This record gives sequence, structure tokens and C-alpha cells, in this order.
Amino acid sequence: LADVMRGYGLRIAVGDFGAGHWTDQAIDLLGPEFVRIDGDWFRQVCRDATTIRLFDAVVSRLHERRSKVLVSGVESEHQFAVALQAGVDLFQGPHLAAPALVGMELDETPLSIAEKLGEARRIVPLSG
Repeated sequence: LADVMRGYGLRIAVGDFGAGHWTDQAIDLLGPEFVRIDGDWFRQVCRDATTIRLFDAVVSRLHERRSKVLVSGVESEHQFAVALQAGVDLFQGPHLAAPALVGMELDETPLSIAEKLGEARRIVPLSG
């Protein structure tokens, strides 16, 4: 099914990775272009130096499978730093921008996060 979808120009993404919904075998079978790391799981990972090192390995393994990695639920500078160090490709969360209702005009004030990223520019605007 994934190959048929790709034949129509669609890309495959899986969500909630780390929450027990996806296995390595399922990821290998689907070969998703994007894997979204579960926010609750990611925040738990960020509490301990040992699990942070394991998270680095998880991100590396997903990159070896040619998947872009998105971390959701980034709520603090520490969590943002953990994701950056691990080589995460895309970020979501209130630390980056406050949630807004669809159709609301967004504040034009630049994010200080953009300066932290420097040349990497790994924040993807979803509107405007």
C-alpha cells in the first residue's frame, strides 16, 4: 500500500513513535519519509542523561532508514537542546511558538529560536 501511495506522489508519515504504536519491523516495512516522535515519550526521555543517549541512537537509526524525524511537544530550552543534539530534523511545540487557532493572524515578532538555530533553519512555518 505504501508503494502504491508513493506512486501517486504521496509521502508516508507515521506519528506517535515511542508511544508503543510502532515497531522497528513496521517502520522497515513502510519506510516512512517522516517519523513524528511522541511528545510525552520525548519529555520523559529528556529527564535522564542515559535515556538522552538512547534517544540519540533512536534518531540515528531512523535517519539510517532515510526518515526525517519530527519531535513534537518541545516545551523547554532543555528539550529543544536535546532534540538539536540528536539531529532531529523538524520541531513542534509551545517553546517554539504558542498554539493558535486555525485562521488566526500570527504575531509577526521574530522567534528567538531562529537565532539559536543559526544556519540550520530547521523550523518549518505551517502558515503564512
